[in-house]
Amino acid sequence: MREEVAREGLARFYIPVSHEYMRSDGKIEPSWMPVFYNPYSQVNRDLTVLALRAHMKLGGRIRTFVEPLAGSCVRSIRVLLESLNDYGIAYASDISQAAVELCKRNIELNDLNTRIFVEKSDARLFLLKLDSNGVPVDSIDIDPYGSPIYYLDAAIKSVGKEAIVSVTATDLGALTGRYKDVGLRRYSAYIYPSEFSKEIGARVLMGAFVKVSSYLERSAEPLMTFYHEHFLKAIFKIKRDRRGASNVINDLGFMCLDKDGNFKAAYRIGEPPELGCFKMVGPLWLGELWDESFIDAMMSEGKQLSFLSGEALKSLEVIYSEMKVKALGYYDIHHICSRLKLNVPSFSTLIKRLNELGYKASRTHFDRRGIRTNAPIELLEKIIKSLSQN
Repeated sequence: MREEVAREGLARFYIPVSHEYMRSDGKIEPSWMPVFYNPYSQVNRDLTVLALRAHMKLGGRIRTFVEPLAGSCVRSIRVLLESLNDYGIAYASDISQAAVELCKRNIELNDLNTRIFVEKSDARLFLLKLDSNGVPVDSIDIDPYGSPIYYLDAAIKSVGKEAIVSVTATDLGALTGRYKDVGLRRYSAYIYPSEFSKEIGARVLMGAFVKVSSYLERSAEPLMTFYHEHFLKAIFKIKRDRRGASNVINDLGFMCLDKDGNFKAAYRIGEPPELGCFKMVGPLWLGELWDESFIDAMMSEGKQLSFLSGEALKSLEVIYSEMKVKALGYYDIHHICSRLKLNVPSFSTLIKRLNELGYKASRTHFDRRGIRTNAPIELLEKIIKSLSQN
């Protein structure tokens, strides 16, 4: 395996020579590499760093970071250099011996030999072993190639009294309803394509996490969710709390879609749906997608770190605006205009008009063609028609 030295954040590390694993479209294919490293997921790792810093800024404690699917150990190295600084310890594992050997060299390259411990192991066994050995697990990051569903049980079991757990899913076809049977098998949810499929995917992923946490008698408080090109990421605060686990599970339910794929109504589990519901999606998470104080803290920390990608900070700025709009789902303005046979209006003008009428509205980070608003679809269409006539 030929290697090169790459940089990301404050970390330096060896990776397979990337241009040797280029697809015909000019993009690197990480799954072809003998040791996995995805350069397109830097923004994901940036958010892990920011989330841990935000948690500590808000008074949380993190002594340990666990990465059971480590690949080249870039995330663990960055967390220690950028979040936990001089005192944190990281535990990493990978099923590939080549990955473990590369991890050890990367750890040495960053002078972290005494602070990162890596071994060859199945991810689930590794997590359970940490638990049985009494290692205090304060933070875990699950970032597989595909679905994280297979690792949730072991990850949640292994956490201490309180922990930050981040999960990433790249099986967007299943989560957004393109492969309904796969989504049903993996997430025990009925998922159909809609105008806001990416948000549905995020809510299904969050709902799956909350369900597993609940039966393990842990409360799972969602702190943020994030969509980016090829993945969905969700971050939770986990506590050993039976009563909290029961309360959180009450925010699971179903979303009712009309025949055009627009959101119509939401129902908690056990509530009867009204007539006229074209499709029911779920069960999924119906609560808030973002904790406002947590996003505030992430943005505050991000402004102090010049080595982060600009993409992470730009996305947080959109989320900051988006989270102020308390609405389930968003509207694909291009889809609406296509259906109405109208030109697409200026998004800033459309948002301004909605605000003038007393409604909240914002761009959504889920889809650059979308707007999140608490205005009804009928009013939104009326405004679009009036703007198209001007």
